[in-house]
Amino acid sequence: MLSSLNARITWLMRLRSLVAGLQLLALPLVLQARLMPSDRWGLYLALVLFLPGFNLLLRWAHAQDDWQHPGWLWGQLSIDTLQLVLLLWITGGYLNPFSALLFIHAALGGILLLQFWSILHLLILGLGIGWLHSTALMTPVIDRFGLSVGLSSQLLVALALWGLTRWLAQLMAESHQQLTALREKSQSRERLRVLGALAAGFSHEFATPLNTLHLRLARLERQYPEASDIPPMHHALERCTQILRQMVGVTPEGAEEVEVQISFATLLPPILTAWQQEHPDTPLEWSPGPGWDEILLLPRLALTQALFNLLDNGHEAAPGKPLSLTLTLTTEEVRLQVMDRGPGWPDVVRRQWGEPFVTTKDDGTGLGLYSTGLVAQSLGGELSIGDRDGGGAWVCLRWPR
Repeated sequence: MLSSLNARITWLMRLRSLVAGLQLLALPLVLQARLMPSDRWGLYLALVLFLPGFNLLLRWAHAQDDWQHPGWLWGQLSIDTLQLVLLLWITGGYLNPFSALLFIHAALGGILLLQFWSILHLLILGLGIGWLHSTALMTPVIDRFGLSVGLSSQLLVALALWGLTRWLAQLMAESHQQLTALREKSQSRERLRVLGALAAGFSHEFATPLNTLHLRLARLERQYPEASDIPPMHHALERCTQILRQMVGVTPEGAEEVEVQISFATLLPPILTAWQQEHPDTPLEWSPGPGWDEILLLPRLALTQALFNLLDNGHEAAPGKPLSLTLTLTTEEVRLQVMDRGPGWPDVVRRQWGEPFVTTKDDGTGLGLYSTGLVAQSLGGELSIGDRDGGGAWVCLRWPR
């Protein structure tokens, strides 16, 4: 936001210099058209030269302040508006054909300024237009009815132009935010793919040495069955093996896996049965929902690993407490949601959501949610997390049908 504000101010300063040059070139035309008495050319020059002098002052002020407040931009645009009003006043007032330039200031206020400051600038512009018309009342032969009609029409045109440009500015801001979000998402996905490829290469390089260590350690255990150091070594080696297996699982090969025609009625029961056999102390409640017997094109291996990761996370958060799994199929998307009754998501996971190796568990790797997120991305969906009412956490894997 700050860099955008500085860019707008810089652009306005350049426009101000251009306008000053055009106003200076217009002086002979103003005198020839007798829009201004010849004794006012000095005042005209002073108002024109004020603009480049104002720019020099702003450059000095910019060195002292980074222009972080939107009032800077509003102040500059308002001063530019007042300069134009005074210039029109000495060159014929509202009868000057160049009075239409005030409408450009209405458009600039709608585009460059934020909501509050934009409205404030519009009020100042309206006061300037009203003042130009009020000075004409001092002329005894003025048509007061025509003057009021001219004032009303100019105010309506300024308001309409401001509203249109304000609406366009909001549309452009929303489009810019969407493009920025898509760009960041694309960059994040590319970084994750690179990291996954690096992790896969690392794990493959260490697979052979770890297998060798497994064999040597088993031989030592047979030779020295009473040695107390061997069980901790076994545990550490198993942990290294588990980490490397999970690192292989985070590679973005899920997107390239051959998808199969299968229904959740066929896919889920074997997965849940196998998981329940590994965790018989944790009750698993699940509801398939309507349409779970429909045949879909699914990556079986990727979804199996993802569901195991989500169930394992729920079990580790609240061992022995019930887990809940729901499957929802709509005409637009598929949702798999796992809920537990643990303490909820830790702050560190919330802050670094979507990054690998983020965990609060002593023996955790921080790759379970990360790899499941990659599966969601490969399906064109997303993984989201949150806390349950009454305690616990939920995680939802969703993707379009």
